[in-house]
Amino acid sequence: MVYYVEMPQARKTGVLGYYLLLCLIGVSVFLSPTGNIIPIHFEPTRDRINCLADPDMGGGGVTNCGNGPCHPNQYGNWSLTGHATHISQYNSSHVMFSDSTIVSYVTFDSDCAECHTSGYDNNTGTYDSLGINCLVCHDASWSAWSDYSGALCSQCHRPAGTAGPHQHLAFQNSDHVDSLNDLRASVTPVAPCMRCHSTESFIHYRNPGMLADDTPNIDTNFDPFGDYNPIGCSACHSVHANWSGSSPSMIRANSSAELCILCHSGGQYPVYEIWNGSSHHLAGVECTDCHGYNLLLNESGSNWVPFLNHTFSVDPEVACGQQGCHDGGLATWALGQLEMIQDSFDALTDEILLEADELQDFLNEYNGTDYANITTAEQIQQAIDNARNLVERYRLDKSRGLHNQWQIFQDLNAVYNDLVAAEAHLTEVTFLALETERVTVTVTVTKTVTEVVTVTKVVPPPESDSRLVISGLGIGGLLAGLAAGVIITRLIYR
Repeated sequence: MVYYVEMPQARKTGVLGYYLLLCLIGVSVFLSPTGNIIPIHFEPTRDRINCLADPDMGGGGVTNCGNGPCHPNQYGNWSLTGHATHISQYNSSHVMFSDSTIVSYVTFDSDCAECHTSGYDNNTGTYDSLGINCLVCHDASWSAWSDYSGALCSQCHRPAGTAGPHQHLAFQNSDHVDSLNDLRASVTPVAPCMRCHSTESFIHYRNPGMLADDTPNIDTNFDPFGDYNPIGCSACHSVHANWSGSSPSMIRANSSAELCILCHSGGQYPVYEIWNGSSHHLAGVECTDCHGYNLLLNESGSNWVPFLNHTFSVDPEVACGQQGCHDGGLATWALGQLEMIQDSFDALTDEILLEADELQDFLNEYNGTDYANITTAEQIQQAIDNARNLVERYRLDKSRGLHNQWQIFQDLNAVYNDLVAAEAHLTEVTFLALETERVTVTVTVTKTVTEVVTVTKVVPPPESDSRLVISGLGIGGLLAGLAAGVIITRLIYR
């Protein structure tokens, strides 16, 4: 310990200055913007009073993107979106988010401004206006056509605790990210498939004319091995498309189901056709109600907060038990039903494929015989193909029977019954063919040089029943013996 009274005058002065410096540092920290004891109000940055994100870009006049002949439609749609309207000035010292959260400018400037303002300067912490205007996405660091990789979106839409949107990290773990690589690795990667495997092609399909033919680095022939991005943020979301203002999520459709079925239908992805008319569909359940629902523990650890999970994988326990669905005591029942449906689906489809394989072997043997009938063979083959195709279709759906359990099991049982009936029919026609096929056995007995007695007996093939052949020979021998006896008797008594 330093005893002040024992120090020389020079050292006393130095120690006094040292403690005074510590006091000044403490006061500075105490009064800083992050302090929570004495609120310090900073003057609003430029254009703060004009708190709707202004397409002026802060410059006015000719820099207004919505001016006259420039981009009035895009501006009109953008002005209805969350980018433009999600935040407003509450009063001279506070701002309000669209969920009615109110924060002071002190908190907003330090924690929120980077992602909720336009013209934000990371070096100075200043910005031009509240909200997200055109130049946030179409600024000088990106092409005039913005960016389709999702990198620009990820700068703000990244994990940030329960107060943040969480989309980007989750999306990186989704199958959408691998969409283009999956297509390229397939047997027949062709241009028409690009509509559901690349962002640029999907935009071109959904909004013809929005993606201009002369967009840099984009050839609208959409070669699967060209320089394109896999399905990303801007494929599903558009900040100034016709649907933007009608959807809080700015998706390219009027609902999530309408958006999903643009790709998840027909051909290799028959999800919509199977789900359509199901109990969930009739109850008004949207795709993202199950595939996008998840919970996150809030920062205090006191409550679970729902959020849209952009992996789009289903957590059955969470999705089924959410409020308004099978919550309460119904959650356990729903999970039990789910397990039963999926286990039954797996068992039934395995059994159908096994039956189809066995019947195929039987048919191949039948086709190799002399008595095979073309019409019969075609009917049996059709039953086999129908069964295999239906199992493949429902397995491509990947819900393992859940998307429409009543229809799925009705159809699977029908093709299974058809297989059993086809096997019974093939067994019957094979048996009848063997029974009706005949060979001719001829027995010849010589009476005289000029007289021949011929006895003919029609019998089945030796391999089917040799006993009839033996009987035929015995009867022939008996008749020959009787004829010989008559001849000998006539010679004796002549």
